[in-house]
Amino acid sequence: MNAPYRKRSRRNHSTPVRRTDEQRRAEARRVAEIGLNEHDIDPVFVVAAVAVLGTSLSELSRRHGLGRNALQQALSGTRPSRRVEMMIGRVVGINAAALWPDRYGHILDRAAKTSKEAA
Repeated sequence: MNAPYRKRSRRNHSTPVRRTDEQRRAEARRVAEIGLNEHDIDPVFVVAAVAVLGTSLSELSRRHGLGRNALQQALSGTRPSRRVEMMIGRVVGINAAALWPDRYGHILDRAAKTSKEAA
């Protein structure tokens, strides 16, 4: 006699949750903040934050009129560029001085000094 027919169970394939651009930016910011420390940010966290936004470094480079590898070179430190690093900060939603305190720490120090004087 044949074995009884067993129906395969279907997995619950729910539709993906659609997020607004603001929700994506907030999530990208949280991902990038994980990598923040007293030294420069680990490039892996910036790449992950950009991926959360649904794009890639190459796509961002093209969109901003830069060379294909400009963002990768700035992140790796082989060709640091203030313009590119400021653009990365704007895209991720974190000030470039917070992402690269070794390079732009004087900006944060100046801002803290100004806010103390105002208080």
